[in-house]
Amino acid sequence: MSARLRLVSALDRWAVFLPERIAEEDLGGFIELLNRNPRGGARVYMLAATAVLFTGCNAIREAPFLVNQRVLRRIVMWIAALNVLFALSLSREPLAHVGRDPGSMLMVQCLVGLLLSAAWIGSGMAVWRRWRSSHQLAVGVAVATVLYTVWLSNVMGTFGLVTYTVYPLAVLVVFAWAPRPSSG
Repeated sequence: MSARLRLVSALDRWAVFLPERIAEEDLGGFIELLNRNPRGGARVYMLAATAVLFTGCNAIREAPFLVNQRVLRRIVMWIAALNVLFALSLSREPLAHVGRDPGSMLMVQCLVGLLLSAAWIGSGMAVWRRWRSSHQLAVGVAVATVLYTVWLSNVMGTFGLVTYTVYPLAVLVVFAWAPRPSSG
């Protein structure tokens, strides 16, 4: 099988994961371009990569409209509980190092980590109780945690950097899609 046919086959498999409109209109146009392209080598691969990137971004952009709002509210409630678990995980390292070297930069970093853990617990409670400012609090704490993790990237290493940035980024995505609570 030629490279072009393999790419078209891969794009057809990719279409299964996309919303129907994007798969038919956007990806279909890229597949037509790919079929019209003569044995182009690198151009064919670049076109396939562009198709995956473009249709993936469009699918992410349309995802909030495809998700049921009731399901999204349940996800937000799960996030309320997960915030507390994440806070306990985030506070584990600072608690181990606090008090070792008073007055050092490590002590400051540990105290900031403990404050962030308390803020995660507070945001979990705010989301659970459906406070009016719960979205802003959760988003603010998530952004602060990503910045804190980047600040400590030399201490945490790659595993810690990935571990402590993935969940806050997921929280940011969910709260970007979630409806705002109306009760105060």
